[in-house]
Amino acid sequence: MMKRMTAILLVLVLIFSCIGIGEAASSIRLKKGSRGNAVKTLQTALKEQGYYSGKIDGVYGKGTVKAVKAFQRKNGLKADGIAGPPTQAKLYSGGSTNSSATESAAQSPAEDQAPQQQTAATQTSVPSEALSFLNGIEKNSGAVCGTLVLSKDGKTFLNWSFGGVDEQTCFRIASVTKWVTAIGLMTLYDQGKLDLDKDISAYLGFKVRNPAYPETPITARMLLSHTSSLSPDASNYHPDWARIGKKGYDPIFNESVEPGSMYAYADYNGALFGCLIEAISKQSVQNYLNSKVFKPLGLTAAYSPVFLPAGTVCKDLLKKNGKVEISVQKDRTRKYNNKADPKENNGYTVGKLYINAASMTKLAQMMLGGGELDGVRILKSDTVKLMESDQKLVADSPYGLSTVRLYQFDRGTWYGHQGRYSGLSSNVYYQRETGITMALIMNGYDYQLKDNTVMPAVSLLTNMPKLEEIILGTASDT
Repeated sequence: MMKRMTAILLVLVLIFSCIGIGEAASSIRLKKGSRGNAVKTLQTALKEQGYYSGKIDGVYGKGTVKAVKAFQRKNGLKADGIAGPPTQAKLYSGGSTNSSATESAAQSPAEDQAPQQQTAATQTSVPSEALSFLNGIEKNSGAVCGTLVLSKDGKTFLNWSFGGVDEQTCFRIASVTKWVTAIGLMTLYDQGKLDLDKDISAYLGFKVRNPAYPETPITARMLLSHTSSLSPDASNYHPDWARIGKKGYDPIFNESVEPGSMYAYADYNGALFGCLIEAISKQSVQNYLNSKVFKPLGLTAAYSPVFLPAGTVCKDLLKKNGKVEISVQKDRTRKYNNKADPKENNGYTVGKLYINAASMTKLAQMMLGGGELDGVRILKSDTVKLMESDQKLVADSPYGLSTVRLYQFDRGTWYGHQGRYSGLSSNVYYQRETGITMALIMNGYDYQLKDNTVMPAVSLLTNMPKLEEIILGTASDT
């Protein structure tokens, strides 16, 4: 009997010992002068959340103290620089508030951007039939994480996320950057400062020509409709324009095609959107978009994470195997040229915008509202129609002005843009006939395409009438 009782007591001791092991990592009190793996773990977590930019050396020095204090202040803790159990529990729980560690003197994120609303997506309110469908999209895609926002007539009717992100999480959004930048460019058109059919060289201050057609001007309308003859293979976004067309130089242009005669999607068109904005406005593309689009609409968006509001949660851009392709932390430490410098700032507007699904939804709602949202006008209504329309005097293109048209789905045309890079895809669309918008971001998966659109987006757009009926109880008329 005594042996049996002893065995039971030993088992209980082991059980409670194991429970204690899980708590031990966050119960160690770390402070200035501490050293070891626990400090390395602390520094790594602080660095991932944007508070610490020093070396992961396991030494609790001045930089670590400063980072801990910043974290504590942001998360409502006593800012003493000591990482005790409460601080570590908050840091390692995943529920802490991140920080953009670097700010620009030209633009203060905390003042010039709307603060991020930390609204967690709840799946419990989604009807089981709809949730089963959405979970199927997640499973079939194989994505590491993703988020979806659907709205109708300006009101969100579905927030759905998986993989530890939500509609407020910012991603480096790939080619949706071009659509957002084009909206900014068209504000200059509304101001009478941009002629869509004028030679862009006159704005830029340097000559942009297809060397095989030196007399044919390239226009903003051509850039925005991807009919400029810029090559899909162009990769040098900071070219030496005097060497364009020379043997061995990056093929910026397709020299077999005259500008305006053929559609060919090319990233470099989007690069020049930003150049035009900087040349005409005399402001950096970041500062101009922030003043004309981001701030008026209350968006969480920036061409570098250093300009995002303190506390903004960002997700690394992942490869198709789920590993990191582009680190948010590395983007934070990269120097950003926040000046009007058209020759040098080409690359930002190809695909480097950080934005979340909630803000993408606001942009789609603004376009659906004829250029206005909640009393804030960004574009004239005729300009929105122009962006959606076929362009005169150029080759046939699936794009209006940086706005793609999807005709293959029920109930009408979907307008918007798609982004794809490595393992990330992004989609933002709106449909006038139903008043519905869709913002979808999927990350860390091997996306498959149908009619050049990623399959998760195809599934959602195909089943949108059914989703609307299930969630809202009614579907729009066809």
